[in-house]
Amino acid sequence: MKAQSYTTTPDLKTPFAQTTSSSHKLRTIQESENYLFVNPSSVRHEIIGIGGAITDASAVVYDGCSSEMKAKIMQAYFDPEYGLGYSVVRTTVHSCDFSPESYCYVKEGDKELKSFSIEHDLQYRIPMIQDAIATARHNLMIYASPRSPPAWMKTNKSLYQGGSLLPKYHDTRAQYLLRFIQEYEKVGINLRGLTIQNEAAASQRRESCLYTAQEEIVFALEHLRPVLDQAGYENLKLIGRDHNRDYMYQRAIAYQEYLDTHPELPVNALRGIGYHRYETRSNSKELYPTISDMARDFPEFALVFTEGCQEGFDAKRLYDRSIGRRYSASLIRDLQQGTCLRTDWNIVLDMNGGPNHADNKCFAPLHVFPEYDIIHFTPSYYHIGHISRWVTPESHIIGINASKSHLISLAAQRPDGKIVIVVSNKEDISHEYHIVLDQEVITLTIPPLAIQTTVIEF
Repeated sequence: MKAQSYTTTPDLKTPFAQTTSSSHKLRTIQESENYLFVNPSSVRHEIIGIGGAITDASAVVYDGCSSEMKAKIMQAYFDPEYGLGYSVVRTTVHSCDFSPESYCYVKEGDKELKSFSIEHDLQYRIPMIQDAIATARHNLMIYASPRSPPAWMKTNKSLYQGGSLLPKYHDTRAQYLLRFIQEYEKVGINLRGLTIQNEAAASQRRESCLYTAQEEIVFALEHLRPVLDQAGYENLKLIGRDHNRDYMYQRAIAYQEYLDTHPELPVNALRGIGYHRYETRSNSKELYPTISDMARDFPEFALVFTEGCQEGFDAKRLYDRSIGRRYSASLIRDLQQGTCLRTDWNIVLDMNGGPNHADNKCFAPLHVFPEYDIIHFTPSYYHIGHISRWVTPESHIIGINASKSHLISLAAQRPDGKIVIVVSNKEDISHEYHIVLDQEVITLTIPPLAIQTTVIEF
């Protein structure tokens, strides 16, 4: 058994630094020591991929960069050998808060969608997605999330402040989303998934729309799904919820009750349930136990982390190591407990945490200063990378158990048979720990507040 380890410390001086380890046969367990017991026979869910969002904001910032900076950004994220190996991209259906301005794809009141055009996206967003596809060697799973129907389709006649989709426009809205998929396909962007509505329970001062669980499932499965299927998109995955962990379980119950009473629907009519991590606005902590509850009680739904970021941009916190640790803790816990796909929010923003027409600015793993050809690689970039670089698509999460609470850990077995162990040290002191696998022991030391990835080959 051979092992190679990589470590990133909070000072970021040598990210992904190769780390020495020792190995020996398992002898007596010492209760005072840290052990990670790995169980490859406990095979859990498959990982679809890890990635980030290409929004209008990211695309506008990217467009303002030099060709050299653009190449570095693409390589940093999407190159499978030298970057983070991102395999997923999320984008939006027309504008969102992370757009310089609000817009739609049709003219006011165009019920027949004769004016439908994605010309706006051809300037910035589509070229950036095309660059990502090329850098990833065409191995990208791309999906989209709508923020609001056009204002004239809604009860409040506004893109903002919630409002609901008028029932008389259910079919028009479904055709609108179909046209988006078709027009993107014409420029070489093949969407493989669509969330029904971003944050459907939040009335916001930006693009938003409200759906009850019943309204959401009726629109999705009685109007949108048939339109997609009839147009040949039977394999495009629909994802419900797309909001925080706090009411995921309630939505899942509603979805399941509907599906149980409509046996004529295809098995995968609704493929997954998406979620964000912003429940901390009304909770003191992220609700990780919800993910294990969902995986246990609703195994038919894929659990998809569709968005998450560090809110409240402040340039003074650009290298705040706690932001990176929050990222990796969230990734490790969610993936270990049942999440199969993980998408960060904006992949790159400017030095003000935007642009954002709603002044809702946030952090990204990369922030750029194009005027000086500067790219800031923040701690979150490296913390994500400790998982995305080595836990590749089609890996399976496997069992792992820690003997002490100092460390949080993730275990996965890749398609090539190698086992990946990711460990994050929560404490401001070093810890020696022992990975126990098949009566073999690998001993490592993790520095204070560091993250470490070990790849084991038999």
